Formats: sequence, C-alpha cells, structure tokens
Amino acid sequence: NGMPPGADTGRPFCCGNERLTLAHVGSLYADKGWRIAAEAVIALAKTGEKIRYIIAGTGPEEAAAIKLAAEHPDCISYLGRVSDPVKNLLPEVDLFVLMTNNDGLPMAIVEAMSCGIPVISTRIGGIPDAVIEGESGWIIPRTSEALANVVNDIYERPEKLEAMGKN
Repeated sequence: NGMPPGADTGRPFCCGNERLTLAHVGSLYADKGWRIAAEAVIALAKTGEKIRYIIAGTGPEEAAAIKLAAEHPDCISYLGRVSDPVKNLLPEVDLFVLMTNNDGLPMAIVEAMSCGIPVISTRIGGIPDAVIEGESGWIIPRTSEALANVVNDIYERPEKLEAMGKN
C-alpha cells in the first residue's frame, strides 16, 4: 500500500475513537457520489451508530454540502478545500469513500491507500484493479444501502478494518 515498513497504520476507530470516520476528498460533483455516502451516514446516525462523514473539496455542489453539514452537524462535517489532505486530514479518517460513476483511477483513492486507509468505492474504471476486495477495501454497488451494509459489517467486526490498514 505504499506505507513504509513499521509505519503506524492504526485507524482512529480501531485505536479507541468511538466514532467511525468516513471521508470524501475531492471535487463536489454529482457523479462523485458524495451525497450517496452522506445519505448512508445520516441513516446510520439515525439508528444510533456513532459515525462521522467528512466532506473536503469544492465544486458545483459545494452549497449543497454546506447545507447538509448545517442540517446534520452531529454526523456531517464540510471542510471545503483542505491543503495537503494526506497530512492534514487523512490521519483522522478510518475509511475513504468515493461512490463515483465516472472515473479512471482517482488520485484521491491512491493517496488514501498510500496512507493505509481502506477504500470503499464502485466498480468503475481502474478502481477495481487498485482496491482489492477484502484486502485494501470494498467494491460495492453505487447505493447508500450497499455502503451502509459495509459500515454495519465493520461495526460488527472492527478487526477487519484494522487488518485492512496493514495490507
């Protein structure tokens, strides 16, 4: 995964943080699927799960992201553009989520994986070649239900997430 030998790959959730933290880092366009992830997180939070979704980026849907974060401050955070997200954001993240329907191999996924962060994404472009199911992340259908199912599985078996941070 590009991590130097001996590097700390412990995800915050696995290291005592009681909230599972998901993130989208990148452009805010509908085809990136950031709203799909937000829907899943909001639904999970309503069931009592301790979960947070960080949205970092700018684009045509920025106003919608700001509004969603204001409506759901308990589980959605909008940061806008983050300089050097590998250093300034990704260390706080348990899962990188990109529910895209139009990409090759997004650099954001490569950066997340280089930090040892498991990825949840879709079967688009080169993503299935980079994200190895069950080792470095999950390839799922582009639905909030599919994402919620993976997150529920992580809550039931957090050791799975911890192991992925080491692959």
